[in-house]
Amino acid sequence: MTRLGTSPKKLGTIAWSRRIRLGASNVQYFLPRYTKAIKLSTFVLVFAYAGSCIAEAKGVKGDMKVYFGFTADCRTRLDPPVPANYFGNCVSAHLDCIESETLMVENGTTIAAEMIGQVNKGLEKADVEKVTETLGEMKTSVGAPVMVSIVGSPRFKVYETDFEC
Repeated sequence: MTRLGTSPKKLGTIAWSRRIRLGASNVQYFLPRYTKAIKLSTFVLVFAYAGSCIAEAKGVKGDMKVYFGFTADCRTRLDPPVPANYFGNCVSAHLDCIESETLMVENGTTIAAEMIGQVNKGLEKADVEKVTETLGEMKTSVGAPVMVSIVGSPRFKVYETDFEC
């Protein structure tokens, strides 16, 4: 697949921004490779593709882990649920990791998309223990782990975004 986008824009000492355009033909490229066990939204696909590109650019090798994470609104997922008009902070991190060896194979983006899709599927209930466990694992991982994250959204429903490609 062709990597599209503008020149990278440096945002700080460790942050970069790059625009990647994926059209309907790019999404169609992945559909036959996808198991369909999880709904393939363009958010999941773009996140997996960007993460694969970042891991490749950083030159991850061996048993290094690549962590994918995003934030989500947890008001309706708590027990009891918090009312929708609650204005306080009620977001949670949702993340999981994949071995770099698995990500760097030919269908690595598809494998990452399925992993991200599983995380999305698990959003029905806020699992704070799972997040805490993954963060602890990240601290003790061998080598410097690579973290790919998407944060912020006007609605905090970024994981439901589908551009209908």
